[in-house]
Amino acid sequence: MAWVHDLKIDFDQEVIAIDGKTIRGSLDKHGGIRVAHIVSAWASENRMI
Repeated sequence: MAWVHDLKIDFDQEVIAIDGKTIRGSLDKHGGIRVAHIVSAWASENRMI
């Protein structure tokens, strides 16, 4: 991920917003599959997900 360093020089004070969601209806009790989750992170100053 060397290209990320070209986007911004100072990463020390970056604010990262974290969001998580559980996908409704993703539980499969018969198949033994657990609920699926999605997590995303937003770097506010770099405008990157």
